[in-house]
Amino acid sequence: MPTLAHVDQLIAHISRIVNDYTDQGPLTLAETVQGDRMHLKVTAVAQIPEVLPRLVADALTQLRAALEHHPVRRSRAPS
Repeated sequence: MPTLAHVDQLIAHISRIVNDYTDQGPLTLAETVQGDRMHLKVTAVAQIPEVLPRLVADALTQLRAALEHHPVRRSRAPS
């Protein structure tokens, strides 16, 4: 049975991958000046690591499974 601790580990792993990706500067930007305005254009975006979508899907699936198998506590109405 999946646990929330396992999901937490997956999310921590995903966070490290995203942090490494963003540290590499995945966007290439170009500035152009037109009169009194400056325009910033994204000219390239680095491909995200292939493992990232799979890990996100796995984390969401494991989270759903953990929630589905978690016992529901029903509160009793006051007497």
